[in-house]
Amino acid sequence: MSLLSHEFFNLHQEDEFQNIEGSDEDKTMTDKFNGRLETPLSNVKVEHNPFRDQSLQYKPMPQAPVYSMQPPVVSTDTKNTLTTTTESNNPFENYNSKTTNSTAKPETTSPSTTNPFPFYSQTPAHGKASTKDVSDHELLIPLVTDIEFFADDLGDVYSKVNDVPHVIESSSSLLRQILEGRFLDIHNRLPRRSDVNNVIECLVFEAKRSGRTRKVFNRFAVLDNDNAKIIAIDLANSNGEAIIIDRNDWTVTSDHKIDFVRHPHMRELEHPDPSGSLLELSELLGVSDAESSLLFAWLACAMRTDMARPILMLHGSPGSGKSTRAKMLRDLLDPSVVFDMFPKKADELPLLMHSKAIPLFDNVGNHLSDDQSNTLCMACTGGSLSKRKLYSNRDMITLPFQRAVIMTAVNNPITASDLIDRSLIIRFERIKIRATDESLTARYLSRKSHILGGLLNIIPKALEIEKTLKINNLPRLAHFAKFGYAVSEALANGFTGDRFLAELRLSQQGSLLESVADDPLPGLIYDYVSQVQVDHVPMKVFFEDLMAYAKVCSIDPKKLPAAPNSMSRKINSMTHIFEEFGWLVSIDRGLGNVSVVTFNKA
Repeated sequence: MSLLSHEFFNLHQEDEFQNIEGSDEDKTMTDKFNGRLETPLSNVKVEHNPFRDQSLQYKPMPQAPVYSMQPPVVSTDTKNTLTTTTESNNPFENYNSKTTNSTAKPETTSPSTTNPFPFYSQTPAHGKASTKDVSDHELLIPLVTDIEFFADDLGDVYSKVNDVPHVIESSSSLLRQILEGRFLDIHNRLPRRSDVNNVIECLVFEAKRSGRTRKVFNRFAVLDNDNAKIIAIDLANSNGEAIIIDRNDWTVTSDHKIDFVRHPHMRELEHPDPSGSLLELSELLGVSDAESSLLFAWLACAMRTDMARPILMLHGSPGSGKSTRAKMLRDLLDPSVVFDMFPKKADELPLLMHSKAIPLFDNVGNHLSDDQSNTLCMACTGGSLSKRKLYSNRDMITLPFQRAVIMTAVNNPITASDLIDRSLIIRFERIKIRATDESLTARYLSRKSHILGGLLNIIPKALEIEKTLKINNLPRLAHFAKFGYAVSEALANGFTGDRFLAELRLSQQGSLLESVADDPLPGLIYDYVSQVQVDHVPMKVFFEDLMAYAKVCSIDPKKLPAAPNSMSRKINSMTHIFEEFGWLVSIDRGLGNVSVVTFNKA
């Protein structure tokens, strides 16, 4: 019941109680209830009943005080002291402030001997002009005049600071730390983070609007200088040094104009020893000459960002040393503290690869999804991923990725035909005589500069050989095969280009056979077409003949396609396998739009 109805309740409550007492049934119930009470109900008087207390009735709020905007009234007493009186109804005003004696000394607060927050103190540094009336935004502007902002070909903005040996991403926390450090050195405090961000955003906008673009590289760079290839490798040291390789020689210098970007996970690459030999790596890895020729070619191509580089898959049983070998190969060219887990979602792969020149995924599972296989194919030949920058808007970011990827697994997870053609798959057997990881790592670190120098000694010779090299019938990833041929020729010591190509084809054929080891169809077709000529045969007839031949060979028909159309799709996905083993396959449309198949010996 609301307070507004109290009056009505008070006027009528006596009549209501009289009516209740007039009912015999209700009177009997009241008597029984009163009998259980020490004091009868009719004699009880409730004090402070909120429904009867008139002081709690609704009253309008008093009018808010109106504060006078007039100046205070000043009066002079007999002692010639000034008393200031302020006529004000402000309830929050301190009563001591209404009367102030001007002769009294104002209270002063002595500065603290130890400031717990010196960086955020607003007191200017000793001997420097006060910046009390100048915003942090204005104070930051003179500190960025020597920083150059520019965009790359994708619109990402970078900055070049004079005392930093590499370019910095505009979104990086390092750039903000540099500006805050400069501000602290001058003004003895840190600037507001919002002002720092505003200054950077203004410079980023100006860089995009000006159209200043330059190429930015991550660890490796390949440049064309008068139709001559120049390969550069960032040593990632404080001097900004890089290895510069051309057809004549290689050198280490800091006098270059190449814009390298660095990421927190990157580590410094030590100076190479020109007297070293690449053959020392074979002994450390414990690999055969055939495996060495493939691995040496892959290492030489890993720094070639201008070409498609195959996915290096090292697999074998536990204890085969695949992870140790993979870490050595990566550390030789791109030392890092990060070894990534292979992500379950395919769209996370470009994010992991973006900041790494040689991504390493250790202990990959037994199966790759179609999306994962397709993404790895793009990492080999080159591609990019577009994602929304924020879920609250439609802005997109583009992540290009073409990397020399290393993967390890117990069982080879690469089964998709397209990815097999773009992979270099090497199987290792379990090591019988093992060395401790500590001793093996110590041996590698002691010889690392020699091995790197030996690799660099090969590259100029390979570049010169590649210039005039012509090879017929190159396999998939022809550029890799051609440069690998040149690397083997430059190695000498029993390594030849023809031997490299032979080992490369054997490796690819073994991988293809392994991918269809559980499928009886390729072997059944190979045996059938080797005995029967198949030339423009309707797919339905070919299907029926092949099923009859499967019974002769005691092959379970449940493991084969169940219809001619599914047989056609299956054969179409295996054409590269048959081609690798000497059969050219074509599926066309004949008379009456009937599907016909042809097998010709290559």
